[in-house]
Amino acid sequence: MMDIMAEYGFILAVYNVNLKTRGHMGVMRKVLAQTQGFSLNHKQVHMICGDGPDIVRLVFEAGSEVQREIITTAVAPGDFFVHVAAWIAGQQAMARSFEWAYVRYYPMHNDELVQLARRLHEAAVPLFIEMYTLEYQNELPEPAARTDQGFFLQLVPLVAGFFTPSRVAPGARLHGKPLYKMGNGATWIEPKAPEHKPDIREAFHLLGVGYLARWHGYDRLFPLIPDFVKAYPDVDLRLFLVGLGPASAQLAQQAQELGVAKYVTFTGALDPHALANRYTGVHLGLGSLGFHRTGVSYAEPLKHREFMFYGLPFVYSVEDSFSKATLPGTWMLPADDSPVDLISLYQEYKKLNMDEVAKSLRTYAENNYSWERKTANILQTMRTGCL
Repeated sequence: MMDIMAEYGFILAVYNVNLKTRGHMGVMRKVLAQTQGFSLNHKQVHMICGDGPDIVRLVFEAGSEVQREIITTAVAPGDFFVHVAAWIAGQQAMARSFEWAYVRYYPMHNDELVQLARRLHEAAVPLFIEMYTLEYQNELPEPAARTDQGFFLQLVPLVAGFFTPSRVAPGARLHGKPLYKMGNGATWIEPKAPEHKPDIREAFHLLGVGYLARWHGYDRLFPLIPDFVKAYPDVDLRLFLVGLGPASAQLAQQAQELGVAKYVTFTGALDPHALANRYTGVHLGLGSLGFHRTGVSYAEPLKHREFMFYGLPFVYSVEDSFSKATLPGTWMLPADDSPVDLISLYQEYKKLNMDEVAKSLRTYAENNYSWERKTANILQTMRTGCL
């Protein structure tokens, strides 16, 4: 196997994400799936990430993990890239074998990512950075954004190119370096104990999932809950919010102040299998409804793609790659702070032929959002960029 893989080359994938995380479960699932996708395109991928207090190197071939090594233990917060840089410095022979390095960006409060970039530059490994959004600094407090920008300018000369799922014009550059469009994908996990979905005439259950922050806009669901309850007193309305994050306490307080707390359930973080089970028992997914609060007008949230894989209709509020496809069971709401009209959504939902809608969403996801397909495009772009 090693001889075959060597023919195609090796990739270093570095993600400042912890496999034991609960708050950023979606991101953790993404980086694992992305790594597996790279390896399914005839690459041996060395993925470095956190695992509890440790930093580990996971080796993937043909979609499966074949080797695991602990690089260091008892890592202090903020030192992740420092340790990866030290590992690169001590593994020069291995480092020089990497065809490319693919690193997910993490806002900088020090020069640790710059240190890693320098080590890769010394080993002559082209470095590509994935920016999870181009508007990420709008999510940071102003002092943190200024600090990040200063270190980012030190990083740029050491980078071969940037990738982002944000909107990108042909030939775009970021601080003089090529800026490439990449797409987000998703994965499907088979529900082992699928939850029962109540009849739509008796219940209307909605599900939001992700790191709970203001750009998800779940608070837009709260104001018109009383109107729905008055119009449909015999329909069990439930909003399930899955995840952890800085907005959870504020959302709970808002629900309490509006008198709708009994209709909102905060589940906390769910592992991938529990979440798969939960998908089967709800009627409607809540996509991102607050991106306008951070200046984002185009986004490719993982949850939108995941909803599709489970055949789950959903709402969202800023343009996504599928928006022009006019898929049944997807509703694009205004990108503002207006309350979500639950009565209208319920009435529209009841008009759907759910078997047809679910099949259409799944087929679209399978054809467009597999990580094997998405990473093949990234690999081709890196290959072309390094010619």
